[in-house]
Amino acid sequence: MTRIDPTSNIGRYLMTKEQLKEILAAHLEWLAGAREGKRAHLGGADLCGADLRGVNLRDADLHGANLGDADLGGADLCGVKQVIALGQPNGWWAFAYLWEGEIWVRIGCRTKSLADGRAYWADKGDRREVLAALDYAETVAKLRGWELKR
Repeated sequence: MTRIDPTSNIGRYLMTKEQLKEILAAHLEWLAGAREGKRAHLGGADLCGADLRGVNLRDADLHGANLGDADLGGADLCGVKQVIALGQPNGWWAFAYLWEGEIWVRIGCRTKSLADGRAYWADKGDRREVLAALDYAETVAKLRGWELKR
């Protein structure tokens, strides 16, 4: 993996689609108990825009990964403490994740901070399910002990 900015203390890593595919294949082997398998450690990875639909990410490490614009629709996120699956409010796949001390949400094709998401969907009467998902994301983040900037 190649570091995006070696002077950054954020530690984001850029990888090719092939590298990500190899990591995910090894993760599946690890989940199956194969000796050759290896748990997916994607902490700090720049997964912005990654197509992870339906991918088994059970127990993967995504701490600090940039999931902006990533598509996690139908992904298995059990055991991933840094991502909260929000189901399909108003028919859109949705998840929340911790990024640089803030809760971010991806709902359908929109990626927003929790505060920006509340403002964006607040006046849309037909988006009550989305607003409920935002409340759920905030509650679960607190239960999981996510360290948030104030």
